[in-house]
Amino acid sequence: MHFANTRPSMRTGNVYVIDDDASIRESLQSLLAGEGYAVHCFSSAERLLESTQIVAPGCLIIDLKLDGIDGLDLHSELTRRAEQLPVIFLTGHADVPSAVRAMRAGAMEFVEKPFEPEEFLSHVSSAMSRSLQQCKAHSTRLDSGPLLATLTPREREVLALVAEGLPTKTIAADLGISPRTVETHRMHLMDKLCAESLADLVRIWITATESQTAHPA
Repeated sequence: MHFANTRPSMRTGNVYVIDDDASIRESLQSLLAGEGYAVHCFSSAERLLESTQIVAPGCLIIDLKLDGIDGLDLHSELTRRAEQLPVIFLTGHADVPSAVRAMRAGAMEFVEKPFEPEEFLSHVSSAMSRSLQQCKAHSTRLDSGPLLATLTPREREVLALVAEGLPTKTIAADLGISPRTVETHRMHLMDKLCAESLADLVRIWITATESQTAHPA
């Protein structure tokens, strides 16, 4: 299966592809990366569960008929772990009854193979929108702890200095990195924390630090 990139895009978010068919992983990697998504591919459910931290906003693309832990069992395990990213199942025609069961268990969508790129991308876009709304809901409830936990130590340093109102060049000098690297970290912070503006970043950091002061470990 091979897809050509259909149009330019500036989308953001993490897409986790779990499929034991290398050709499908490669095709989806190309298609989704061409749309601007950060794509993470895994050949089995076990590799996903053992080797990565799932970061919102994003979605999971899971083949139903995986070797080892199959798609339905993976979905159940992710639910048990309270992973809330929307799930899109890939299924053959004969697997539709299983996909319907997955939908009843909370999956967002299932797509029959082979599928049209435009239709598939539409499903991914809808899933990403749902994930972003979930992130915003967390932010509105001031539940920033889980999101902050996804940051690297360097990203936390950059966020703290951004929240102090320091300009990019000053942050770069303080941390011994280039201004361009600071901007890259800030872009990652916006993505990971579901922030739409610099003000959102500052508010999330202030809320987190106030919470730590009020409820010290």
